[in-house]
Amino acid sequence: MSNIYNKYIFELPIIPKVVSDIISIPANSNISSSEIENILKIDPYLTSRILKISNSSFYSRQREICSIKDSITLIGINKIRTICLLIAGSEMITNKKDKFYKNYWKESINTAFIAKSIAEETGKSVINEDIFTAGILHNIGQAILFNFSNKQYNKVLQKHNTHTRDLISLEIEEFGINNHQVGSGVLQSWEFPQMLIDTVKYYLNTSSHSQFQNIIDIVSLSKLLNKKIHDKNEDLNNDNLILIYQSRLNLRKTDIDFYLQDFFLDIEESPFYKVCIDTVFQ
Repeated sequence: MSNIYNKYIFELPIIPKVVSDIISIPANSNISSSEIENILKIDPYLTSRILKISNSSFYSRQREICSIKDSITLIGINKIRTICLLIAGSEMITNKKDKFYKNYWKESINTAFIAKSIAEETGKSVINEDIFTAGILHNIGQAILFNFSNKQYNKVLQKHNTHTRDLISLEIEEFGINNHQVGSGVLQSWEFPQMLIDTVKYYLNTSSHSQFQNIIDIVSLSKLLNKKIHDKNEDLNNDNLILIYQSRLNLRKTDIDFYLQDFFLDIEESPFYKVCIDTVFQ
């Protein structure tokens, strides 16, 4: 396994250490904007992108934002964390013209927004930003495999969509490794928090024994709900999984119906949703 894993690591663009440092800060931390500024300012590319977003039409300003500290004050520390992750993550996939790039990021961002809402609904508001980050990262292994060979991974996806074959077995058949294994391995090598590593490793696995199982369940349900809303090839067998996660999280049918029918009507018009989409599709 290690030789197979190292092959994909070798081909992967290295995520800036500054992003790893930012992501490792708990969302409910008391870290100051000055401390965040000191971490970010060593990376000119991230700094320039954040300043560009701060001065975009998404945010109302009385004056031009010229410093990272002012950006943090305007946007907020938690949203800065997300923007850093999206900026770095968007650089991982070199072929941005392939439809996979659009589908991947739309699914990641949508899953994150649903997950954050479910976290608030289920009494986890204190860590809802960390759960949001888990939603963004949950399927990073797919991006890694696609970046290694977009031709091979598109072949996997085509078989998955047209023959309804299991994605994991198709990935192993084509690459010798699946997206859960390579994704969690990469996050571990980047020294990301264990909660994020476990989410990537175990999402949609109903029998894992992670100490973060409740968070994994939230991200898994969010992914399934997003697929049911947006994926025309969505597997009807996923309905059974939705019921399992609904029960585990003690959600009502009306809660599920809300996400399926109404949630995106408001979210897609929210400024920060538009910022996230614009960050990866600029």
